[in-house]
Amino acid sequence: MKKSLKYGMTKKSRQRIFWALVALFLLVAPPIILYTNGWRLTPDLKIKRTGGLFINTRLPGVEIYIDGELKKRTNLLYGAAFFQGLTPKKISVIAAKENYWPWTKELEIEESVVTEAHPLLIPTSLEGKMVLRGSYINLYYLPNTGIIMLEKEKGGLLTYEFYLYDLDEFLTPIQGKTLLSPPKRFKTFLMQQDTLKLIFEEYSVDVSFNRSSNTLTALKAAPHALTSPTLPHKTYLDIRSRGMIYITENNKEIWGEWISSDPLPYYFSEKKIKIFEAKTTVSSLDFYPKRRDVAIFASVNGIFAIELDGRGTRNFQPIYKGKNPTFTVVGNILYILDDGILIKATLP
Repeated sequence: MKKSLKYGMTKKSRQRIFWALVALFLLVAPPIILYTNGWRLTPDLKIKRTGGLFINTRLPGVEIYIDGELKKRTNLLYGAAFFQGLTPKKISVIAAKENYWPWTKELEIEESVVTEAHPLLIPTSLEGKMVLRGSYINLYYLPNTGIIMLEKEKGGLLTYEFYLYDLDEFLTPIQGKTLLSPPKRFKTFLMQQDTLKLIFEEYSVDVSFNRSSNTLTALKAAPHALTSPTLPHKTYLDIRSRGMIYITENNKEIWGEWISSDPLPYYFSEKKIKIFEAKTTVSSLDFYPKRRDVAIFASVNGIFAIELDGRGTRNFQPIYKGKNPTFTVVGNILYILDDGILIKATLP
């Protein structure tokens, strides 16, 4: 008769396996639990909660790289990207689009915080259209009037002309025309409701506009005292009047200041920041259209855009190169005056 063989584990063997599995569970479970609850081991061997990153490019077809690896490409419907579960550490972010200057920034990912960034993307070639040609040397936008004031110099004589940019025509002076050809350039100007006040050293000139007849009148007025160290026409408020940028009196430095009682946004490291210092004169300054975190300025032979955001390195990109340009911004239109030619260009 054949004996059947029985194979089995002893009680002691089963206990060993049980305790081995318990030990394996205790070893593996904590990292899994920590990972699923948003904890990561950082490069300095510390355990921290993960962070997030929000990138708003405002454009489709932008490739976003994190630490050199392509992570996402924006689409037509949504020009932004959100990344979560990122290990707290410093990362390198690049936003790139064909025919645009690339944007790069080093950002700190913090635990339980979503880090925000809005890349500055400027076309490598800006298309423009010539709208005027003459002996013009400067231009100034008069807010809420539909008017650009042009400064003209011919034969040593200064003249101020007022251009209706939507109609492509000039306002006609019907009174005080000689006051608009002063012996010296004005110090600054103010808009007081519908009246422009040109402020000279010894007097001022009030210019009133009649849009129904497209005419203007100019009247001589008393001197106007200025108490601010920064000239009004060199100070620019953002679209919500919470931040401002300005050119200093030496015409070489660009500063930003947070003037709201609201908490500082990501692009202000403190209430007052120095954005840029030029070796030569800064001739024009304004905010980039629909942006509160980017300034445009003209210096030497070019027009440039620069971030207010000082995290890592401020991105600095060219917009236009010419001879000695100056500019003003109206909506998303950039009016450039260079070598007596007024150019109209649309910014993305």
